[in-house]
Amino acid sequence: MRINPPPIHRSSEPSSSPRRSRLNQLEKIATVLDAMKQGAALHCEFGRSGANWKLSNGHSVTDDIARRFIAHTAVAGVGDTLFADATPQTFRFITHKKQRSTVYD
Repeated sequence: MRINPPPIHRSSEPSSSPRRSRLNQLEKIATVLDAMKQGAALHCEFGRSGANWKLSNGHSVTDDIARRFIAHTAVAGVGDTLFADATPQTFRFITHKKQRSTVYD
């Protein structure tokens, strides 16, 4: 009687590798950036488990990625806070337009 050994499961894409993890994070950052450049807002809701971040298009955003975005100079809070010194709950991507100088003669 022959006994077969248990099968060995191998993943074709090791998700635990640091390189793969970094690539996944960069892809998520690029997705959020593209959505915000197209006009989506980043919203924060506070629940029992802490901050929950979501784009206005419905996609969830991790706390780590959201905090990286709100620290960026091209992202601004829109001022919707419950208390005066609190962090805003809605953030938008802002574009810096060059102002034209006009000379009046």
